[in-house]
Amino acid sequence: TRGVYKNGEKIGQWLSYFAGNYLRILENYENGKLSGVALELDRWGRLISEGYYVNGILNGTYKTSTSDGFNKSYAEYKNGKLNGMKRSYYVETPDRIYEESNYTNDQKNGLSRWFSQEGHLVAEYMYANGLFEGDVKTYYPSGKVMTTEHYVKNIRQGAGVEYFETGLVKAQGTYKDDLKDGDWVVYDENQAIVSKD
Repeated sequence: TRGVYKNGEKIGQWLSYFAGNYLRILENYENGKLSGVALELDRWGRLISEGYYVNGILNGTYKTSTSDGFNKSYAEYKNGKLNGMKRSYYVETPDRIYEESNYTNDQKNGLSRWFSQEGHLVAEYMYANGLFEGDVKTYYPSGKVMTTEHYVKNIRQGAGVEYFETGLVKAQGTYKDDLKDGDWVVYDENQAIVSKD
């Protein structure tokens, strides 16, 4: 590790190396705290992480990638907390997103989406301050809606519907305080009632 101290605190550019003098980490400091860009490289000199700091705290984007240059994660920070988009990628299939969510002050807020390894949308959830709030949808690999439910402060309330891949209703009913309430009807593919509970 190489860098300069001033009054006992790290200042300016600091470099860390693998054995053999290959650059591993490049960081910048002000008054002993990370400031600006911080980079991490693998043994072959390829970028594997990049983050931006202000006063020692993540403030801006933080990205990680594989040695082959494929994305592993992406996140936006403000004052050390997740604020904005966060994407996580499958390890087995690089550059394929498995979750993409919006955050405010380290809590999910707004739309979150999950994907299969093949890149198909699997589910969409709405959040408010870290709790399910609003419509939740799951999808068939074809992209057709499989289920819809509605949440209020993390509790299922209102209509719940399951669909055949054709788009026709397979089952439907109502939730009250996260429990099935009232009539729940199951249909066959010709929309004839199979059961009613």
